[in-house]
Amino acid sequence: MTIGGAAATNVVVSATSITATTPNGSPGNANVLVTTPGGTNTGITICRYAAIPSVTSISPVNGPSAGGAAVTITGTALTEASSVTIGGAAATNVVVVSPTSITATTPAGTVGTASVLVTTPGGTSAANSLYTYFPLPTVTFINPISGPLVGGTAVTITGTNFTGATVIRIGGAV
Repeated sequence: MTIGGAAATNVVVSATSITATTPNGSPGNANVLVTTPGGTNTGITICRYAAIPSVTSISPVNGPSAGGAAVTITGTALTEASSVTIGGAAATNVVVVSPTSITATTPAGTVGTASVLVTTPGGTSAANSLYTYFPLPTVTFINPISGPLVGGTAVTITGTNFTGATVIRIGGAV
C-alpha cells in the first residue's frame, strides 16, 4: 500500500478495510494505491496532506490583559484552523479570512509576552512571542477631588500602570 508514492507502515489488512500509518508527504493531494494478488487499484486521490501552519505576525501586537482586543493574525497554511490560542487560552470570534489571515478576539491573559498558536489538520504552528499583554491601569486617587463645571482645573491622578496612556477621561469627557 502506498500513499503519495511512498509505502505506508504498520499495515493491518482485513477483507474490507486497511489500517496503516501514513508516510511522510508533501502538502496537497495524494493517491492511495493498494496492491493485491488481483492487481493494483486505479490511482484515486482520497488523501490530502496538510501543511503545518505558521504564524508570522499579529496586529495589533499588544493589548489589555483583560482580553477583548480584535486582532488579525497573519501567516501561512491557516485554512481549516480548528483552534487559535494566545498565551495558552482560546481566542474567540475566530474567522479564517484566507489561507494567510485570521481575525479573532484575544482572551484574557497574563501580563507579558504570549505565544500565538494556530492549529489546523496539518498540525500546530511553532511557539513564538508575537503578542504582549499589558496590565489594566488603576486609578486610586485624584487631587484635587473637585473643581468648577467649566473645567480647566489642573489635576494629579495617582494609580498604577499608566505608562503609554493615550486617553484620560474625567466624568466621560476627554
